[in-house]
Amino acid sequence: MKMISKTNPQNLKVPLVGELPEPDERVFDNSSQEKPQRKLANLDVKFGLVDFKNYEQLRVLNYMNLPVVYSEKFYDLITSMRRYSTLGYVKDVLVGAISCKEDIESDGSKTCYIMTITVLKPYRRYGVGTQLL
Repeated sequence: MKMISKTNPQNLKVPLVGELPEPDERVFDNSSQEKPQRKLANLDVKFGLVDFKNYEQLRVLNYMNLPVVYSEKFYDLITSMRRYSTLGYVKDVLVGAISCKEDIESDGSKTCYIMTITVLKPYRRYGVGTQLL
């Protein structure tokens, strides 16, 4: 099975059920990178819900941007509407997503727990994440 290589990132492949990348291949460290200044323009983001027809788009987006490979159960809970996710599109191109769940505390109050939020690198610093929130 080919995985993302640090030396050759062109052999990209999203893992199938049961396949996981090697741990040393999933290291994300950007601590040495300088953070860019916030861009002045905001993009017009359109939103869509995740369902059984498009959850693979969310899987690919999460895989390409987050250091964790989420299980099938994670996506099953999203598609069964027991957790909530929204996709963000700019001109019909998927550029970001957010996934969250609602927790009920012992006193009856509700809390929103954000599980994932991700934006493709070329679309960062345009306010997409803020709009997803």
